[in-house]
Parts: sequence; structure tokens; C-alpha cells
Amino acid sequence: MNKVSKLNIFSNIVLREEMLKGHLKWTVSLVAKEADVSRAWAYKNFGPDKNEILYQSLNTALDDFLCLSEERMELLKNEGATAVFLRSRELLTETPEIISFYLKYFFSDCRFGELIRSKENYYVRHGLTNRRNLKNRFQANFLRSLQHGTVLAFFLNPEETNELIDFSVSEKFLDWLRQMPLEE
Repeated sequence: MNKVSKLNIFSNIVLREEMLKGHLKWTVSLVAKEADVSRAWAYKNFGPDKNEILYQSLNTALDDFLCLSEERMELLKNEGATAVFLRSRELLTETPEIISFYLKYFFSDCRFGELIRSKENYYVRHGLTNRRNLKNRFQANFLRSLQHGTVLAFFLNPEETNELIDFSVSEKFLDWLRQMPLEE
């Protein structure tokens, strides 16, 4: 297993344990054991204490989920948007606590909320507006809502999900979206 995969697995376990057991009520030993890494590896890669480990785990998970990591960018380049969205859905299926953590802290005035909002803003500006040549934040948020909704729509079967994802990144749809009037 490569280092990026280990980082992602460890991060997901930290976030899961945080939501299941409560704020910092998990142990680094337990997470390291479940992730099949040493405690020394965990401290070296995520920080000197549980609070920093939690923060860096959130940072890693957000980069993975929002397609900001090198691994996700490579997946996008080689296999396309559908593969990226399916990876996000797989991530949430494996560790649904991640979305709970995200929702709990998104509007909080703490470093976790600030990190989530910062990553989301970056994703909207660079991942959507620039990459998809959208004119404004309204168009980017419309696309973001559709794509996030598709990832979270567990009532859709894989074929329906693929169709919606493919449509949401098609030039036909993006051209229509670019023609939407600007919201004042």
C-alpha cells in the first residue's frame, strides 16, 4: 500500500472515531492499529498530539473528497470525472461519519470549520469556476450542489449515478450553465 493510501485510511479512521466516540476520546494507538501503521508513523505524518492529528486528518480527507489531492487529480486526468465522483461516493459509503463531521463543523467558528470552508471555497474557485470556465460563484455553486447531491444520492443505482455525473460534466450541460444569468 502506498503512502497516500495509508494517509487516507488513517484520516478516515480518525474522523470516524471522532464522531463515534466524541471529541478526542479515541486513542492514537487504536487508530494506528486499525490503519496498520505505527504510532510513530502517525505522529510523524499527522502531528504531535490528537488535536493536530484530527486537524490534519480532516485536511487529508477534504483534499481526497474535493478532488484537491494529487491522487484525485491523477484519477481525474486518467479516468475522468465519473471515476472521481464514484470514489467520493465510495469514501462516504465506507466512512459515513465523515459527512457528519463535515456538517457538524461547517458553520462552526473553530479551526475545523475554518478549514472546511477554506477548502470548499478553494474547490469552488479553482476546481469548478476555473476548471469548468464558469462565469461566477452562482454558476459554480449550482454545479457544486448538483454534483454533491449526486454523490450523496444513495437511492440512485450506479448506472443512474454515472449518467448524472457524466451529464454534469458534459459540455452540453456546462454550456447551458454558462448561459445562466448572473445573480445579483
